[in-house]
Amino acid sequence: MGVLQFVRRSFNPDEVAILGQAFDKACQELDDSVQPVSLEEIIAKRLIMIAARGETDPDRMCEAALVSVGLREPARNTGR
Repeated sequence: MGVLQFVRRSFNPDEVAILGQAFDKACQELDDSVQPVSLEEIIAKRLIMIAARGETDPDRMCEAALVSVGLREPARNTGR
């Protein structure tokens, strides 16, 4: 079913496509071991929150969602 089963607000078709891309990318980047469905649900909900704040880049959305659930370290700003 993908990310759409968790959407509780309106997104236009372009936003839905971006959400789907970010969700698919995040799921592909999960550890190869079996992940609980609840983790996918949490990631989907985080992606929706990120999209609701106005983010439109699926790569940044994916990264932010994975960081938010502790599966990635936040990018460090090197100040360069």
